Amino acid sequence: MPLRAGEDGSLLGHGRLVLLHGPERIEDNWWDAPVSRDYFVAEGQGGGRYWVFRDRRRDRWYLQGIFS
Repeated sequence: MPLRAGEDGSLLGHGRLVLLHGPERIEDNWWDAPVSRDYFVAEGQGGGRYWVFRDRRRDRWYLQGIFS
């Protein structure tokens, strides 16, 4: 799920998200279809934890998953 960036550069999705840990970089398939992503653990306003990533090639943010 795509995330939006706020005017102050913060991430918006399920409220404002704060990055807690990361990045962990994944780069693969450079010979076929390049992938370059930075993964982070983020916290939402209600205390929920989210797994988000930034697609470095397109400079876009996405929600990968929600921790239970």
